[in-house]
Amino acid sequence: MRIGRVLPVIMCAAVGACTRSVQHRGAIVPAESAVTRVMKRQVTNAVDAGDGDVRLRSLRQQLAINQGDVAVRMQLAGEYRAKGYPELALEHYRFAAERQPSDGVQIEIAKTLRSMGLRAQALPELRGDSAVIESWRGILLDEMGEPVRAEAHHRAAVAKDPGSDSLHNNLGYNLLLQRRSAEAAAEFRRVLEIAPQSPLARNNLALALAADPAQALEQWRAAGDPAAAHNNVAALYIQRGQYGAARRELESALAYKKDHPEAIRNLQLVGELEGGSVHLPGRNPSKWKRFGVGFRNVVLGIEPPRTAAPSSAQQAASAGQP
Repeated sequence: MRIGRVLPVIMCAAVGACTRSVQHRGAIVPAESAVTRVMKRQVTNAVDAGDGDVRLRSLRQQLAINQGDVAVRMQLAGEYRAKGYPELALEHYRFAAERQPSDGVQIEIAKTLRSMGLRAQALPELRGDSAVIESWRGILLDEMGEPVRAEAHHRAAVAKDPGSDSLHNNLGYNLLLQRRSAEAAAEFRRVLEIAPQSPLARNNLALALAADPAQALEQWRAAGDPAAAHNNVAALYIQRGQYGAARRELESALAYKKDHPEAIRNLQLVGELEGGSVHLPGRNPSKWKRFGVGFRNVVLGIEPPRTAAPSSAQQAASAGQP
């Protein structure tokens, strides 16, 4: 979560080939490049990790018996990605995609590339036109700083599956990125129609209504944590330079929960921004001198779930989110 200095509490195996060394008398063996050494080390590390992990060892053994078992290969890829070997995961996902193409496999490939910071390379991997594929295109474009392009994909996803709360949520997030708060609020209200108990939707709706702190407070309180609600509204007032109003909200937050850490820190910040300081036992106010990130980070640093909800059929096809 990227909230800057204002702190609202807001709330989705290497295939070990047996090789033989064949020596040719008089052959010149080229020096091993640094890249080759690194790749070999990664494979060796991954194999070592697998040998020490009961689940990985079991999956590798199953795959050794049946190389064509796509379900096992997908599980193995997921394990490697989780353990920090995305290159190995990609090899298995690509093999699975060749044997048994599906939306789920495409998404896992895209997610793996995304985890490596290769979002532009992930986009072409999404070749279908289902709701979940369209939503993931939108997610990647949002993260690449192209929300206008992304909007068309989010809207296509919602059109294909209008009953999905996560797809409406992702569209709302896209609209927040474009600073179209009223439209974003409409999407988050739609989420609450589909999933009335969603605290995340309440939080996101409050962010969309931030221009009116009273409305935002109402939504944050409805999420069930009044101390966090008042602290969040205080963050809005701090951004506006209304430090007296912020202080009142923080005092309300601390009345509900006297040791609320974010409210305490924001109260320190208000004191410093007003030109004084607030000294609290065990706290270091000097850590909170840099505010300046603006309300944009308060809004956009609260990241809704960035996965689209797949259908049951897609879930079955995909082994393995963010």
